[in-house]
Amino acid sequence: MAAFAPLYVMADPGNQIPEDNETDNQAAIRAFGPDLAIIETYAEPYRLDYVFLNTVIQNIGASTTPSTTLAYHQATLTGAVQSSTEAPPLAAGATFTTTTVWEHPTAPAGVYDLMTVVNEHDFEELDTTNNAAPLAYGVGPDLALSPYGIETGSFSAATVPVTITITNLGSVAAEDVAVAFYKDWSLSPNALLAAATFPILPANATAEIAVALPGPLACGVYVQADTQNGADLQWGNNLIAAHGGAICTTNLYLPVVGR
Repeated sequence: MAAFAPLYVMADPGNQIPEDNETDNQAAIRAFGPDLAIIETYAEPYRLDYVFLNTVIQNIGASTTPSTTLAYHQATLTGAVQSSTEAPPLAAGATFTTTTVWEHPTAPAGVYDLMTVVNEHDFEELDTTNNAAPLAYGVGPDLALSPYGIETGSFSAATVPVTITITNLGSVAAEDVAVAFYKDWSLSPNALLAAATFPILPANATAEIAVALPGPLACGVYVQADTQNGADLQWGNNLIAAHGGAICTTNLYLPVVGR
């Protein structure tokens, strides 16, 4: 049972100021009970129709919460529940982080909405307005390069053969795929060695690209993949490198934010 108690606020508690009405100098609000709040909720692409649903909840109240359900509804609170998990009892101030692997319905490329909600009707709280938060997930292509998917010849040779493997982890075909090969990690036009394009890479498909690059390549080779129409779900897996023997540096300019 939640341990609620009233919190009283009084004006002129000693009645030192004469007033026409002394009965309205006191008010009370319910306090000191449990209060779950969704601190963060977001989705990450996984593979094909699967996404990671990540949520952090915290008990910002003053008493321990019982266990309850964390649910993901389609679009709104009244939408069908798409996935759910159990949230354990939380002491005052404690947090709980959960990641759920969810298979979303087959859909064309785009951004779709879920509503994350905790404790819809399991127990009473001080405040329920912080129990729900919107979450968006994307459907589309997801080009991926793996550090295990690159093979090179000797970087000291006059011509360096490089073969890379690229995969579309998304559930939608990638169109206008571009793969660029660079001689250093600046990825600048001056560092560009070669580029390859192909019109489409189907969902869950893999392609192999082989090029012959001018050597020697003291810094190695850096490979970047992208869709030219900007439809890729994420870019964190779009860059790989095979490093050469040299210690290669570049200038990094940061804004001045204080002295």
